[in-house]
Amino acid sequence: MTVHFPIAFAMVIPLFNLLYIVTGNVCVELAAFSALVLTLIAAPVAMITGPYAWWLNYGAQWTSYIR
Repeated sequence: MTVHFPIAFAMVIPLFNLLYIVTGNVCVELAAFSALVLTLIAAPVAMITGPYAWWLNYGAQWTSYIR
């Protein structure tokens, strides 16, 4: 589940930037920057939980899904 947060944040950043270009509202630019920071924080968490989920669900065995 944690892998979805950086993906969602990263998808919203260009939309906020486009909205800032259209409106010129500084708060929208701040929202884009905040989403970028949250993406950079959430990405390492998602990368750490991936191998843990593999170990938990598959017993750290090389299966056809992993290869």
